[in-house]
Amino acid sequence: MSEGRQWIGEILRRTAVGEDHGGLAVDDARLQAKVLYAAAMVSYAAGDAEAAESQTEKCLELFRAAGDQRGEARALMAAALWALFKGDAAAARERAEQARALFVRHGDTRGTALSQGTLGIAAYRSGEFDAAGSLLTDSLQTLRSVGDRRGSALMLEALAKLNYAQGGYRRAAELAADSLELHRSSGERRGVATALLLLSGVAVQEARFSVAAKLLGAVERLVKEVGFTLSAPDRAMFDDLKAALERGMQADALRRGWSAGAAMPYDELLERALGYARRAKGRQVSRRGGTKQ
Repeated sequence: MSEGRQWIGEILRRTAVGEDHGGLAVDDARLQAKVLYAAAMVSYAAGDAEAAESQTEKCLELFRAAGDQRGEARALMAAALWALFKGDAAAARERAEQARALFVRHGDTRGTALSQGTLGIAAYRSGEFDAAGSLLTDSLQTLRSVGDRRGSALMLEALAKLNYAQGGYRRAAELAADSLELHRSSGERRGVATALLLLSGVAVQEARFSVAAKLLGAVERLVKEVGFTLSAPDRAMFDDLKAALERGMQADALRRGWSAGAAMPYDELLERALGYARRAKGRQVSRRGGTKQ
């Protein structure tokens, strides 16, 4: 990843707009914007959200200067995602609405669906659950119709979180499992980690603390292995669940469960998580403290 960032950094240096590079002046703002957009994606993958946000804002300015509305829409979507990462639902909504207007104008079905889903996440984060459910469901249907597996996984995850927030733990487990399957098939370990985080939340609500401890230990391991940072809302959830386990388990039992999850082979971990999700789907889960068969 560091090699990729160095490579993009060199391209940025060689394509600085208006500078002379061996007799060639680069005046194409669009080219520089595209390189900055790629740099933002690499920075985000490397866990540097601050650099990703800065690079996105710069490329947004350049796309606008170049009159490239398609590029502007992509940059606006990235800016909306960085806002969600920080927990700023209002800023995310503003940028996603601007992006959706541009995607609609240019007939971009996938972009329109992704921006609509982002608006759904912003609505969920703002407590507007009915609006969030409608936006996310419509987005998921469209993304499935165009074959966007990664986008579909993100919307499934968002719908799972929405159901979890409303106490629909059985449905949350089902949606999280569907998201986990898609993330696994695409090799997206960041998405796998967030799906496991949600399943650990369901396990805590079921008072299945040993399962939750293993899942949280696995989440912590994946965060370290992949080298990314949990979003502010996901970090808060992780900390809350860990605190619940510390209250509900003996310290030795928590350490054993956590270590077992952190050390579990990846494929075995996913199979166990999916098996737990399938069993949870068949149980009526009550809020924090038990299940009904």
